[in-house]
Amino acid sequence: MRDFSHYMAELPDNHVEALQCICSDFFNTHAENLRDNGNGWQQFCSHEYQMYFQVAAKFVTTFSLDFDLPDRVLNNPEIMSFFNKFDPHVSAWLATQLFDQKYSPTADGIILNQISAAEIQTKTNELRDFITSADYLKDKHRRSLLRRLERFQSELHKSISSFDVFLAGWS
Repeated sequence: MRDFSHYMAELPDNHVEALQCICSDFFNTHAENLRDNGNGWQQFCSHEYQMYFQVAAKFVTTFSLDFDLPDRVLNNPEIMSFFNKFDPHVSAWLATQLFDQKYSPTADGIILNQISAAEIQTKTNELRDFITSADYLKDKHRRSLLRRLERFQSELHKSISSFDVFLAGWS
């Protein structure tokens, strides 16, 4: 049986990443129980399943996450059902958190963080080199593409709403 005091110490500091680990570890433990015990898995590891559930529930309440918790002790099949419903929510929270880390709110909307702008700048430079070296483009078309690329670059430091307007005009 797992020592949950050590388990908690090893979880990531980020609460959503920790929840992702808890879900993953629960499903891995469940798969091991199925492999080792077959259809009799429900009789084994009740304490371990309860601990995973309690740890997940503690995260939900501590961080006021939007997920309804049962108000009673669950048996193993109910805990399995809980994690089957809970796991997609954790994935959605993680995606939201990654978005929030990648983009910063401003008064004008959302602007790209420096790392994102640097990545786009690198790709823009690569695209400029490609357009410049493409032998099959006519000079007029090449100049037109390079002007659009220059306007694109100038929009990188503006809000996403301006950026979206620009992209709508690109197509």
